[in-house]
Amino acid sequence: MTVEEIELKNFADDREKIRDFAEVSKDEFLRSYSYIEEEEYDATTEWLKMHGLSAQGQYKKLLWQEYLDYLDSWTLHHKDVANYGMSPACFDEWKDNEEKEN
Repeated sequence: MTVEEIELKNFADDREKIRDFAEVSKDEFLRSYSYIEEEEYDATTEWLKMHGLSAQGQYKKLLWQEYLDYLDSWTLHHKDVANYGMSPACFDEWKDNEEKEN
């Protein structure tokens, strides 16, 4: 598989899939995500290797970026003085709420 194919076919930017990728076997994953082909799974494995990341490391990276995006959004929507003294959810609280929603 070429680098271009790996870049096009991986799902390394999908937090939920990467979480499951890290937690279950290849067979279980492919059964669970029947619309994903083995080639995509293998491309993701190669992508992670190319970037020196474990699936768990990529999951944490994606989760952290989503939290930073949440903070940016929260800041934009709470600039008014009426929000004085308010603060966004800390990472653990935000993460717990994210996990409940998914």
